[in-house]
Amino acid sequence: MNKQGDEEAEKLVIAHYLVHRAADQRDARVNAAMFSNGKLGSWWMGAQGAAKGWRPGDLGIDPDSYALLAGMRPSAKDVNLAEKRIVRRWQVRYLSKAAMDLTEAIGKGEIEQPEEALNTVRQFLAEAESGGVAEARTHRDVGIELFREWTQALKSGITDLIPMPMEKLATALTGWQRGKFYLVGAVTSGHKTTFGRMACWHAAQNGHEALLWPMEDTDKEMAARTFAAEIRQVSTRTFTTYQRPDVTEADFSAMLQGLAKHLDSDAAKKLRYIDEAMPRLSRVLALLSAEVAKGLDFIALDFMQLIQPDKDDMNETSHWFKVSNALAAAAKRLNIPIVATVQPTQHATREQARIKRPLNLGDLRGGSAIAQSAYGVLLLNRVWDDEGELDRRFIDVEIAKWKNAACKNLRFKVEPHRDLILD
Repeated sequence: MNKQGDEEAEKLVIAHYLVHRAADQRDARVNAAMFSNGKLGSWWMGAQGAAKGWRPGDLGIDPDSYALLAGMRPSAKDVNLAEKRIVRRWQVRYLSKAAMDLTEAIGKGEIEQPEEALNTVRQFLAEAESGGVAEARTHRDVGIELFREWTQALKSGITDLIPMPMEKLATALTGWQRGKFYLVGAVTSGHKTTFGRMACWHAAQNGHEALLWPMEDTDKEMAARTFAAEIRQVSTRTFTTYQRPDVTEADFSAMLQGLAKHLDSDAAKKLRYIDEAMPRLSRVLALLSAEVAKGLDFIALDFMQLIQPDKDDMNETSHWFKVSNALAAAAKRLNIPIVATVQPTQHATREQARIKRPLNLGDLRGGSAIAQSAYGVLLLNRVWDDEGELDRRFIDVEIAKWKNAACKNLRFKVEPHRDLILD
């Protein structure tokens, strides 16, 4: 984002904040006082325009910033790190300016009941300096909302869970819960990308909007993997190497027809990709918020090690702990499941191959500390035969951590050339 766009985005944040705070008070005098000067008034108009559905160009900011800010109500509990920086800086700066403008207006006798209005602005300023009001809800209000959602689910038969791939795994864990963060750990070539791709495609097949962000592979490579899984005559490399499959003309014609049908399916329209490698953490959080604003039910990130720190001098352990916490907070704030794949350390990878042991939570890059942020952790383990040779036909999926579910080990078949994990 350029400097001008950044400033406009920040102005729109504070405008939203002021509009909502004034609206909460339901006091026309306070509303008028808050926007008595020209600048705050113009930002208020921008916020009102955003609420009416103005396009980003109408406000002079870029689409990513607009998607982040439109309808956002900043508070301490629902802003990510990048937004919190913006909110705190502009809340304090421009609420202070509003307080000074209000004081001047009171001195000129332009405001009725000035003491009440001034105290309200002082309250807003105190909230801004502390990061915003917490906005707690009573047990009754929360309980009524929960009861309403529960009874609606019972009547419709539709739950808020996002379906999981592989029947045995779905039976053991039921599904992905909204607002939760999950980790899937595996060594290099341990099928973690396959798992993330299958999870997204399965969600899309069941009518959910899904996003797959491959930070190492390209979006075309991910599409080729799904082609191979769904169009059985081809392998994962057929399309990315631009090769004609070695099949008969009849089979080739059938494959093309199947591919056309596949691309026109509802699932193909509900799965989307972000093709961007090695983004910084703030960029990840901003883009995920922007995509959720368009409508999204499920996110898979492949893989977490490629998310770069916002500050280059941050040590590795602190960085992974910060990333996992930020993703867990984003899942809760956006009310969406986020699944991130993660690799073990190089030492753990070598040790696993040497003594043929399964992974554990402490083997993950960043240590077991990153698993503390996750609602659930799955570890994909290699399988060795009785002679100590790697059996590439199978993988073991260990449920290493899952709230309200028993930890267990499940074995699955794999078909690497079709990018599938099968019951």
